[in-house]
Amino acid sequence: MNTKEILANLWAERDKLDKAIAALEALAETPPASKANDKATKGAAGKPKKRVMSAAGRKRIAEAQRARWAAKKASEKNAAEVKKSLQAGTSQGGSVRVRNARKRGKA
Repeated sequence: MNTKEILANLWAERDKLDKAIAALEALAETPPASKANDKATKGAAGKPKKRVMSAAGRKRIAEAQRARWAAKKASEKNAAEVKKSLQAGTSQGGSVRVRNARKRGKA
């Protein structure tokens, strides 16, 4: 088989496939997926469309982030207060336990 015959056979197969695809698309009554997909996701230059967020969406995200920051700041403040109180000295009960432990050690 020479190259011309091979090409002729491939073109014939391609034509059969194109007809089968067209028939299936007509049954489904939808545009071809590739054409619909290209229009939905790509702009005129063929680049993917840029996503756009509404002002309300940006506002919701900003408020949620501020709330997360406030919660983190509050938890850090509480941790600092606890650490500061521990550094200030031991409680009365703790002092008693330390004294008793020292007495037992010396005896």
